[in-house]
Amino acid sequence: MIRTVAYESQLKSARAQLHRRLAATIEVKESQSVDENAALIAEHLDAGGDPRAAYTWHMRAGTWSSHRDVAAAWLSWDRARQIADSLPSDDPERAAMQIAARTMLCSSTWRGDLLTAHFDELRELCAAAGDKRSLALGMSGLLYHHMIHARVREAPECASEQMVLAESIGDATLVVALTVATIAVSYETGRVGDILR
Repeated sequence: MIRTVAYESQLKSARAQLHRRLAATIEVKESQSVDENAALIAEHLDAGGDPRAAYTWHMRAGTWSSHRDVAAAWLSWDRARQIADSLPSDDPERAAMQIAARTMLCSSTWRGDLLTAHFDELRELCAAAGDKRSLALGMSGLLYHHMIHARVREAPECASEQMVLAESIGDATLVVALTVATIAVSYETGRVGDILR
């Protein structure tokens, strides 16, 4: 209660400035562990009224956490998504920011309802922006979701769509990276011809 009263008694502008200064201090003083502190820096920048910088740090925090704590990574990317969605609709970078956050969310999780909602949004945003690469990457999570939940009809269809999409981009590295999931689905559903192809 004392902390809340002290915090709320400060002028909003002074409080925002303190948050921004604290974020900068953490970045400079803890430079050897800046990625580890990325989520904290992002929260201070967000509270300091700098959503673009907060978005960048949330995305960075998600990337750092992705191999350490998937739930923390997912929370960071979801916070970045919320920030991107709150930007004005005429902001020229809004769509790219929305797509990037959703791509990371969709490609890294296969939690039912959350994934489905974000993937539908990702598909719509990518179609409007003509961003096939992000859609193909984001589709990985949906593909694994279908596989984990034994959706034997949806999984092969999704895998085929993903590979057609990836091949249309013309990036061999991307095709090879996405092939792992496609082969797994083909193996699980007995589609040996697809594996060989």
